[in-house]
Amino acid sequence: MYKRAIVRIPPNPTNGQHNDIITTTEIIKQHNNLVSALTSINVYVTILPSNNDIPTSHFIENNVLFVNKRCILLNSFNPKENNREQFLEDYFCENFDVIGKIQLPAKVEGGDILKINDTFYIAIGGQTNEMGYLALKKIIENEGFNVKKIINNSSLYLKSQISYIGQNILLVSDEMSKAPEFSNYRKIILPKEERFAANTFVNGGFVFMPKSAQKSIQIVKRANFLVKEIEISEFIKQDKGLSSLVIFY
Repeated sequence: MYKRAIVRIPPNPTNGQHNDIITTTEIIKQHNNLVSALTSINVYVTILPSNNDIPTSHFIENNVLFVNKRCILLNSFNPKENNREQFLEDYFCENFDVIGKIQLPAKVEGGDILKINDTFYIAIGGQTNEMGYLALKKIIENEGFNVKKIINNSSLYLKSQISYIGQNILLVSDEMSKAPEFSNYRKIILPKEERFAANTFVNGGFVFMPKSAQKSIQIVKRANFLVKEIEISEFIKQDKGLSSLVIFY
């Protein structure tokens, strides 16, 4: 179980990916509820301030990867976000042991990295390139972990399509279920209309899942997992999910 987490207050919202209206009061309420759910299982949560200049700054997972309680600074694929934000770089350099930085033209975002036991799966695709994969692989392997490459032909992050929930079981979209790298795992293939439920995390004995994914929640419960239902409708409008909002360490 992870006992510490970092989140970031959402900035003043813009419209979602499909021009859905996102309201400030609702997105803050949902973010606060996520923090409350984490503290309810005795996770100490550090809350960083928002940055209204970067509409996606609350998706903090994309910026940093923790390995052995030490961190690697990643960088954003979006050139409008000016590589790494200086505030975050300063924060992590001042408070943690930084063991590496991914520098342009190498590109890696945290949503493309899935850790299962002692192996990190890193997806090459729209958000992460081959140079980023190779640079991150070298750092992670130096820490004693295995690294495997995944080819991601979707515009979505790897972790928007697959999550590990324990007991050798993956929550996975139909498309990602066919990836040969995951052939040794049991799979719960989610309903197509609830594909967003593949983006989740496990902590404190609970699978944290989007409240609106009721079909998926019932499937996971029938597999004898405990579930915490979290309302994240405003974040789903931005094509993001639960794991993107939290860094555990």
